[in-house]
Amino acid sequence: MKPYFKIRNYSGKYGLNQVQLYYSHKGEQLYIDTLVRTKPIYFNGNTISGKCSEIKQDADEQNNILRTCMNKVEGIILQHKLKYGLEPTTDYVKIEYYKAGERMERDKDVITVFDEWITNKKGKKIKNIKLYKTILNDLKHLYPSNKLYFRMIDNKFLEKLLEYWLSELKIQNSTINKRLACLKHFLQSTYTSGENEYLTFKSFKSEVTDLNSSSNIVILSPVEFNKLVTHTFKRKTLEYVRDIFVLSSCVGLRFSDVIRLTPDNFKEKGWLITNVEKTEELQLRIPLPPLAKRILKKYKYTTHKISNQKCNEYLHLALKECKFTDMITTFYKIGPVVTPEKREKNKVISFHSSRKYFITTCVNSGIPIGDVMAWSGHTSGTISKYITKGTNQKSKMKNLFK
Repeated sequence: MKPYFKIRNYSGKYGLNQVQLYYSHKGEQLYIDTLVRTKPIYFNGNTISGKCSEIKQDADEQNNILRTCMNKVEGIILQHKLKYGLEPTTDYVKIEYYKAGERMERDKDVITVFDEWITNKKGKKIKNIKLYKTILNDLKHLYPSNKLYFRMIDNKFLEKLLEYWLSELKIQNSTINKRLACLKHFLQSTYTSGENEYLTFKSFKSEVTDLNSSSNIVILSPVEFNKLVTHTFKRKTLEYVRDIFVLSSCVGLRFSDVIRLTPDNFKEKGWLITNVEKTEELQLRIPLPPLAKRILKKYKYTTHKISNQKCNEYLHLALKECKFTDMITTFYKIGPVVTPEKREKNKVISFHSSRKYFITTCVNSGIPIGDVMAWSGHTSGTISKYITKGTNQKSKMKNLFK
């Protein structure tokens, strides 16, 4: 809705009324005090037509103030519409309007405050301080001269950060959401302590859809999988990452569960029994196929830890060595913009592809979905996105309806 001026129906000092700029968006209303005071008889809807003897400003001065306020608000709305194709919210307009004057002078550098926040352990209640340090390093990379102020933490900043995480670091959508949650926690903490006067982060929604995740995770074909299994790697690191990736493809465990296996998980012969790290109360009992047994025996039924990021780096190298270089088109979405990107298959596949390979292979082999859900720990509402849909069951379909 186009903003316009309103004269409020209540009067203050000297019986003068406030002239306020009014803007509404989806039922929410915003009134900005222009600091112009007048009597209703002198206000015609857009300008002041007469001088009040009770105030020092004449009509021209008052109209200049009104013009400045309107131009500022219309500029905020126009820039938002050009950038996002949408009308801004009232909160957004209000925050942008007041990014001036004393508030801007008091504003602090985010990187400096963030560094002190971590060093002084103001976030000591958090579980993973290393993740916060990683985000700090990301900000230092994007803003090497420390010219990032709290007032700049807006949608433009968010787009720049997401683009860096997606395009340069190639990190997964789930990791992006974890980093955003940590960043919001830091911003909330500094807002509560008074170091940060801006609430723009409250509206942070990543609005990133990595269309290469969930139902669109790329997996290996059975031929490619067998090639990976039989390939001989000279580097022990690549061999180990290949082995735990294949192991996950055989039992369906997440990365976090695969790297913490010990002999205690195999006390019952022929079974892998483990509590899921993501949901500790959930215990899985997974039958061990021959390939999984061979890999586990090789490592004496004990896997060693490696970071998820490093594991994916080595996995990409292993897949490249196997010459999985077909070009795959992937997509990611920021707000309404969908960006296609062509990459080699070895760069597209992540460790989580192994879990989808396991579920897809089981379902396509005719194993009841209930059994697959019990082994993978999925519910009926979440398992469907892990099943790659295809036409490889055509012959079975023909035999069903003779």
